[in-house]
Amino acid sequence: MNHLKNKIEIIPCDLKDKNQVKDIIERTRPDVVIHLAAQSFVTVSWDRPEETLQTNVMGTFYLFDSIRQAKLNPVIEVVGSSSIYGPRTKKEMPMREDAEFRPTSMYAMSKVSEDMLGYFYCKGYGMNVIRVRPFNMTGPRNKMMLALIFPEK
Repeated sequence: MNHLKNKIEIIPCDLKDKNQVKDIIERTRPDVVIHLAAQSFVTVSWDRPEETLQTNVMGTFYLFDSIRQAKLNPVIEVVGSSSIYGPRTKKEMPMREDAEFRPTSMYAMSKVSEDMLGYFYCKGYGMNVIRVRPFNMTGPRNKMMLALIFPEK
């Protein structure tokens, strides 16, 4: 990541704080948003379901609505989870993207809600939303993260 050191600015934000989210969106006016911020652990969702919903669902709502209120039109990538599909039988494989949701944890439930918020803001407000559902993500920065990409000046 050293090659990016002078090219990015990390702005801390509590996604559960709608005023912080709104302020950052208004100040930065991003062209692209890659929404990776989440409480991303299934086990934590069992122990702290309310926190999981507040972070993942309400945080995503605050993000979308702050962008809408600021009258911006960035490309927004909402990163979901394969967990929304739940358990499958061998007969159901390979699984298609339009398979029904079968969430079996509060984490999975929250990711269904994030995905559907993306759908709603795309269809309801015409926002440029891309919904993705990766199956495994690992790496040195596998933490709660929201990436905003700004135009070069």
